[in-house]
Amino acid sequence: SGNAMVYGFAKLSQLAEVLGGAHVFEKAVLSGHSVVRGTAKIYGSATIKGGWVIGNNEVYGNATIEGDPTIYGEAKIYGSANISDKAKVGDDAKVYGDSYIDGKATIVGNSEVYGNANVGGEATIKNSNIGGDAKIWGDVMINNAEVGGEAEISGDAIVSKNAKITGTAKITGNSRIIGSVHLKHGVYDNIKIETIEDVEKYLKDTGQ
Repeated sequence: SGNAMVYGFAKLSQLAEVLGGAHVFEKAVLSGHSVVRGTAKIYGSATIKGGWVIGNNEVYGNATIEGDPTIYGEAKIYGSANISDKAKVGDDAKVYGDSYIDGKATIVGNSEVYGNANVGGEATIKNSNIGGDAKIWGDVMINNAEVGGEAEISGDAIVSKNAKITGTAKITGNSRIIGSVHLKHGVYDNIKIETIEDVEKYLKDTGQ
């Protein structure tokens, strides 16, 4: 309806809706109760099996959206990325590579999630880069930070203010990693880290 258009080799199921000025084209497939509206563009071999794509979004490549997620703002989903469950991706965020976002995770700001990274639980990623094989779940908040390698962040942890978590580092519990520190290894549980001295002391105290 409206100025919505479905063309090329795109396929649309009976329950799917394309509204407003949205365009679905090339080999994109919409099925289930998926809703695409606003000025969203779904193309390439993207598959929308459910959820809401409701902004000036682009979903393309081999990206898959399923379950009941919401994609809004100017967010872009591409590569072989998968967005599922009740996840939200908005603002200027980009999700690509083989990454997957599930649970009730929220990706906002100018965040980028890529590689084989997985963000789930009720984690919030804001203005941050998440890549590699990183896994983030729980009630984690990542704000203006970078996570990569095989890092794992869980619990109620907060990572912010230019912190960098890579390698095999694991952040758990109520840990607060705040400031320009780079954690590459070790398990950080219920600890506040703000300086490199904090890192050295904690690793020494815990025999890591």
